[in-house]
Amino acid sequence: TADLTLTFNEISGNILKAEIQQYNEKPIHIGFGDGKQDYMTAGTGTSAAFSSKEIKKGDTTSLVFTSTQNDLVITKKYEIKEGSYLIDASVEVANTGNRSVELPISVQIGPGLGDGVADSRLVFQGPIMYDGKKVRREKEDKIKAPEVYSTPEWIGYTSTYFLFAAAGGGFTEGIIQKSGDSAVIKGTDKAVVNPASKYTKEFKLYIGPKKYTLLKETGFGLTKSIDFGYFSFLAIPLLNLMNFFYGYVHNYGAAIILLTVVVKLVTFPLTQKSMVSMKRMQLLQPKMTELREKYAKDKQKLNQAVMELYKKEGVNPFG
Repeated sequence: TADLTLTFNEISGNILKAEIQQYNEKPIHIGFGDGKQDYMTAGTGTSAAFSSKEIKKGDTTSLVFTSTQNDLVITKKYEIKEGSYLIDASVEVANTGNRSVELPISVQIGPGLGDGVADSRLVFQGPIMYDGKKVRREKEDKIKAPEVYSTPEWIGYTSTYFLFAAAGGGFTEGIIQKSGDSAVIKGTDKAVVNPASKYTKEFKLYIGPKKYTLLKETGFGLTKSIDFGYFSFLAIPLLNLMNFFYGYVHNYGAAIILLTVVVKLVTFPLTQKSMVSMKRMQLLQPKMTELREKYAKDKQKLNQAVMELYKKEGVNPFG
């Protein structure tokens, strides 16, 4: 697409590399994968070669990869819409034999990130997943044994500002494991395919910026890939308000100024009350000095006298 370039491995039917070429109509270069080995793999784990075909319909391009492996026909399909960061993907297994077959189905992302991604000590970068309750993330150099979690809603690899994720696959397990000096993350499931029947695993790929409004529209809880910290209950509404202003002024500097004005107006009553209290405290300083001199040797009586003074003058020492 105009913003996203995908390089596919025609032999395996997987994604070799994903590159984001521009964002907000400004040229950038962010890569997932090195183009030497598959970065996103989907399927049954077999190594048979695939044949490919491309189908274009309007602003949507469909890539279909097919492979016959004994009695099984494996089909991988990707539907890529122009200008979208969201890709519809599926793996279909058709059983042409006369026996039921049980086989693993997985989607794997990694290892590592790619070019154009700067190191960050403040923001997490690496394998990440969300299980519906908690975000699971692990630094690549901290992974020892495979870490397994149940029923992830999505799995992915995140940089500071961009995300490569697979969502909505209904995976039974999510696994983060070591791969060389880096790590991979995958969602796994098991498929039972009866004779003359098919099994299809559908999922979405999101490869794009970690913009809150965009991730929220995409769904699947992908907004959890943004770490707002302990004050998310404040940060998210403020971010939404800033984006609202940006929608009108189309300038983040101006949007931040407008946001600051609104925050000042909302907090003005508290600020005014605090300033009035501080002023009263200043006026009480001479009396406070007298009390300290009077009860210099008795701290308990000093504290009682000070509290009585506050009560008498109607001053809140905590503002």
